[in-house]
Amino acid sequence: MLTFLNTIILAGLAAVVIPLLIHLFTRRKLRKISFSSVSFLRLLQTQKMRRIRLREILLLILRTLIVLLVVLAFARPTLKGSLATGVGAHAKTTVAILLDNSMSMGRETPRGSVFQQAKDLAAEVVDLLKEGDEAFLILFSDAPTLITPEATHNFPRLRQLIREAQLSNRITDLRKALVATYELLEDSQNLNKEIYLLTDMQRSAWVALEEDSLRVGAGARLYLLSVVRDPQWSNMTVNSVDYSDQLPEAGKPLRLSAKVSNLAHQATERAIVELYLDKARRAQRSVELAPGETQGVSFTTVVAEPGIHAGYVEVTDNQLPADNRRFFTLNVPRQIRVLIVGDDPRASFYLQTALCPDQEISGVMIPTAIAVDDLRHHDLDRTDVVIMANVPELDGDQLFKVDRFVRQGGGLLVLLGSRINHHFYNDHLLKRICPATIQEALGSPTQKSSYLTLDQVDYDHPVFQIFRRAEKAQIPSPRFYMAYNLEPGEGVNVLASFNNGSPALVESKTGRGRVLFMATAVDPDWTDMPVRGAFIPLVHRSVHYLATAQPSDGEELLVGAPLRWDMAQVPEGRELSCTTPGGERVILRPTGQRGYSVASYEVTDEPGIYRFSLGDETLTAFAVNVDLGESDLEPLSAKEAKQLLGKDQVAVVSPGADLETAILQSRYGRELWKAVLWGVLALLVVEMVLGRSGGEGKEGSGKASKRT
Repeated sequence: MLTFLNTIILAGLAAVVIPLLIHLFTRRKLRKISFSSVSFLRLLQTQKMRRIRLREILLLILRTLIVLLVVLAFARPTLKGSLATGVGAHAKTTVAILLDNSMSMGRETPRGSVFQQAKDLAAEVVDLLKEGDEAFLILFSDAPTLITPEATHNFPRLRQLIREAQLSNRITDLRKALVATYELLEDSQNLNKEIYLLTDMQRSAWVALEEDSLRVGAGARLYLLSVVRDPQWSNMTVNSVDYSDQLPEAGKPLRLSAKVSNLAHQATERAIVELYLDKARRAQRSVELAPGETQGVSFTTVVAEPGIHAGYVEVTDNQLPADNRRFFTLNVPRQIRVLIVGDDPRASFYLQTALCPDQEISGVMIPTAIAVDDLRHHDLDRTDVVIMANVPELDGDQLFKVDRFVRQGGGLLVLLGSRINHHFYNDHLLKRICPATIQEALGSPTQKSSYLTLDQVDYDHPVFQIFRRAEKAQIPSPRFYMAYNLEPGEGVNVLASFNNGSPALVESKTGRGRVLFMATAVDPDWTDMPVRGAFIPLVHRSVHYLATAQPSDGEELLVGAPLRWDMAQVPEGRELSCTTPGGERVILRPTGQRGYSVASYEVTDEPGIYRFSLGDETLTAFAVNVDLGESDLEPLSAKEAKQLLGKDQVAVVSPGADLETAILQSRYGRELWKAVLWGVLALLVVEMVLGRSGGEGKEGSGKASKRT
């Protein structure tokens, strides 16, 4: 369908009569004079005049067409397609500007950051708005944020909001943003509804649409404005930092292992990977990675002082700085407060002696033994590790207390014995803290001629790592005269097994804490382990391992995740606060739950270290990192995007294209004025050639007459 964008110029079509009028007014009336001597030329004249008249008619048609096409060109003829909306194209318009502010938009290019380019393009969209139009501004990453709660007609204010828009560190959920925008536009009464989607076309953002496609709705037209001009990209990430196979100790070497990935399609050349601890650079390595390769990088450093320490591993990469760092925390205990719970004096004696042989010498381990009934009144917030030794069962309050203690980051070592209630352990305790089941007893304390030994041991685990050097020497295993057969459940890691294949020591992680569960007792009637040389280092390593659990051990904390810390009531006169990575100190207001307080902080928009403090005392630290799902910058093609959104109502504006021209073309169709002007030029050439040939003919005819 053909239409005109500048219809007022069509009044100039009256000018097409000008060539006709000129032709009529310039015609000469000739007087006929008969000559007998030229009568023989009459036949020739008749034939020639026919040709002259035909040429004049053709010139008249050409000149008329030239005037006609010039007028039409100025009227901007447009060939309308399915995107045009007829009269609606000139009606008031409701515009929704969807501005992607996810982490990947922070990619740096020679033209500046992609996000800044998107903001500049959004400002150009505002410049296209006319009086009577209205607009929404929506920022989106993992969720859409409506910056203008109501449609605004204040376009200068809208430009300011675009300039003030901030980049986030979150992933992209495009489908959620589009659904929210369609719902927003459904309430608009305007005939025209337009969505301007400004994004880097990151493929991972469209995964949800690939799984469940979404067609453009609400009668809206969607303009897809990609702001990335260069399809070539590069990005390296630090995937993880791990030291879980060791126990951090003050003054002793600590090895940290990081994994670095090259996500691009081209190899990297000597990328620098650095370790920072407590704001100081401790080590540096260089790596070369093939496309898509992941490589491990190890650092060794020494933590001089006990306490809570924080650091990060960083890779040098210029395109997407947000994922160049991976933060971590580590706890080097000054003292480990151990609570031994049980009514078995022999078990308590062996454990206390192993942890602190000389009560008069203060060491790292500070053990305290209490009876089971006293657990109800004991404050576990001042305890690092709880050892349950041959505890029959716990009442509801005691069980809740132990469960909360583990979930908030405490360590628990469970040792069995002759007094335990199997039903309580299987139906209550283990269901909450360690998904395993106690089954039949193995062996008998009275038949010491038959015993079990340790067979399979995970010497890479921090608890047994100290025995790794002796692994090949096959140190004689303790003898276990009696034990229980354990059936480990999901998420339970078997660290050591008896020679019959039954688990001897298992581990599980619950909340932020760790649990070690041993299938035997610390009792000479059950095992000779308490009198073996390996008993003391085994107990020490187990307790140390349980005491150094970090808040992020259970699962990695990502940007946007809430931070929670359970504690006793805040002492009067002292403030509980959270210090953000940017240095801001926020006062926390804990909420009470069943005799304890829960401190929480929700605004984790920035990656880095968050510290919870009571006054000047640091209680704990959380390492919050970005989601690496946003690090793959592979783009989606415009063709694929249109297939996911529906071709009929989607227009793609290529990077670098003139926005106004592209939008007008998609609104009203393809403008033809350039083609029309080329046609005018062609007609002028034909007219010039035809007119010139006619002139030469007249001139030659005149000369012939004179000679005659």
